[in-house]
Amino acid sequence: MQLDGVFINPLFAVQWDNIDKHLKRIANLKMSKIIFQWTTSYGYSIYRSRLYKQGWTTKGDLIEDMLCLADDLNIEVWLGLDACLSVTEDHYNPVKSYTERSSFSAIELWENYKKHKSFVGFYIPFEFDEPIKSDTINIIGEISQICYSMEKQLLCSTRKPRLKPEGRHYEFNEYDQEWIAREKSFHKKWSQSWIEAFDAGIDILMVRDEVGSERQSPEAIKDDLMMLEKCPKVWVQTSLYSVVKEQTDHDPASLHPATIERLERQLKSAKNVEARIGFSYHDLELERGEKQSRLYYDYLKYIGVSAPSENKPFKSKQLSKSIVNNILLEKANQIDDLIHEKCMLHNQIITVVDTRFPLNSPQNQWQEDADWLTGLYVGAESFRYATTKEDSARNYARSSWLALHELSNVSGIPGVVARHYRKDFEGEFGTGRKRWHRNKDGIYWIGDISRDQLSGHIFGLSAYYDLVASEEERKIIASDVEAITDLIIDNNMVAVDWDGKPCIHGNFWVSPLFALAFLKSAYHITKKDRYQQKYLELIDTHYFLGHALKDARVSANPFFQHYHQDSPLYHLIQYETEPDILHHVMRCMELLYEDTKGHGNVYLMFDYAICHPESDAGRKAIYELLEYDVSHLKVAKWDKDVREYIEDYNIPLKIRKSLKYIFGIEKNLPNGKGSYIPLKYRPPKEFGWNYYTGEEARRPPGDAGHHGINVQYSGVDYLLVYWMGRYHELI
Repeated sequence: MQLDGVFINPLFAVQWDNIDKHLKRIANLKMSKIIFQWTTSYGYSIYRSRLYKQGWTTKGDLIEDMLCLADDLNIEVWLGLDACLSVTEDHYNPVKSYTERSSFSAIELWENYKKHKSFVGFYIPFEFDEPIKSDTINIIGEISQICYSMEKQLLCSTRKPRLKPEGRHYEFNEYDQEWIAREKSFHKKWSQSWIEAFDAGIDILMVRDEVGSERQSPEAIKDDLMMLEKCPKVWVQTSLYSVVKEQTDHDPASLHPATIERLERQLKSAKNVEARIGFSYHDLELERGEKQSRLYYDYLKYIGVSAPSENKPFKSKQLSKSIVNNILLEKANQIDDLIHEKCMLHNQIITVVDTRFPLNSPQNQWQEDADWLTGLYVGAESFRYATTKEDSARNYARSSWLALHELSNVSGIPGVVARHYRKDFEGEFGTGRKRWHRNKDGIYWIGDISRDQLSGHIFGLSAYYDLVASEEERKIIASDVEAITDLIIDNNMVAVDWDGKPCIHGNFWVSPLFALAFLKSAYHITKKDRYQQKYLELIDTHYFLGHALKDARVSANPFFQHYHQDSPLYHLIQYETEPDILHHVMRCMELLYEDTKGHGNVYLMFDYAICHPESDAGRKAIYELLEYDVSHLKVAKWDKDVREYIEDYNIPLKIRKSLKYIFGIEKNLPNGKGSYIPLKYRPPKEFGWNYYTGEEARRPPGDAGHHGINVQYSGVDYLLVYWMGRYHELI
């Protein structure tokens, strides 16, 4: 058995300087099908469009060139329609907004490329909630009518849904008859929903093989196909990547191409379907790296063909420029300038700046979140340096890493981390647990560290260690991390203050996913066996992964997702190499994404997209970043602008009602629970990705949740996710 076709990612294809080499390679691999993942996304297009802005400046027409070559090579091509629904559309008008855009795209693509015999159909490229709902079936029905009128096929993808852990359930137990019965019922509902989708007009359904962390065997796809046996035409979408990292690949690691041994098992398991489509061609693309080359040549040998002769070595050369990235990069540059002009003192992020006073004034002294956001800022600049190799990125990352080093040691007590430090201070130290101290060198610091601060602290240290640090700097980081981690473990997984007493929010037992991520990062940095042993003890003896799964199922308050779950996820997934544990961590991420994607958490969207490149999560995230208004980091500017929007009747009534409540114009929310507020209207805050739908309902009318009209925020939230997205080639 062999692959019958592959997906092509437009973000990679626009960078090719010689598309014919790639299509000839695909044809030489005995593949006759290409799915071009999408053609329009976040208001921009790959092709020349009347409706969309041109998203990339290219020489010629990429789609035209691809179809011309496909005509000659007898390759069938499905063109992806619009890439995803934005979060706002998903809340307020999912069917109309997506069907209108996709219908217009389909008409334009048909008008532009109908002469090509290779152009056989369209692909809907976003990830549906499973089992699919009536709204999804309505979308499919409306788009299928357009396709039918053009005599083009309509293709969709699905993934087998899994039950959320409930009650005592930790994971699927093959002997648990109650669980088995519930899963069978759930999957019957899933298969029935896709039968209805065929009735609505789709022609082909691709089911994704969920090899994932490789805990599930490739043969499991047989069960999925059996569940869908009543669907008229089913293909298999075969993943060509592996989520499991190699022991030495922590820079941080990207997804690796699969081994030929695993791929062979996948193909044999799907032998009874009409077609097997690999996701994606770029895992076989020679120019993308050594591992891709290895899979390419192994696959050539597996199918018994020789590599095609190529006249000259192919060198990837960027001939296209992303207009979208230029827009997003300009925002990142504005924020970097803003931070260094207005929001940084002693290389720490000043998270809440009263613009009426200097940074070193008493009015700006209390910065209890400086450690958290300084760590995330170090992470952002580390990603930037790894992406661009710019000296300024390395210098910024190093300067603020040194601030983290100072925060790790300013107390004078090994392992006690400060929230913030400064050289000058006025006023009283305070009397509570969270108060000021002065060390022997005359430096003032705030105590009572908390889990949220430590989540940013360890994130920054890990990112800098992997992406920027010299060997000497790595030794310093390891020493700091060892002192912090030893103190936490010695106090039964509780962070303690200068006097040895527990910090108010220092208990790691209430945040199991972060506890595991912290220990895994500490082990990665120090290689100290004690941390790995404690990590496994918390998993095996104290059930921490089970508790993490339950916590991820439904968030009682998404505000805390960042502190407890989404921030720790990134490095835990990067560093875990044991498939069984990684499977559960990945499941936590999937549950969190499912629960919070409707809140516009870009950080979690990118976490998910890094491990699920076939999903639409990364494209949803870019929609949000395009909405991000840097000027609104200044509360007064947000206040002025948004008050003008209140009477704009083009904005949905629910949004205007929530804004009027926030400004105190109305005293009650009409639905009693608030509504989703799009990013461009939303009150600014220190870290915008911990917004959750309806959070205004938890505050009295007239309370916007920010720190005052004269406040300036830093924008670290945007900077972090932008450079993370760039580093992982999602932007």
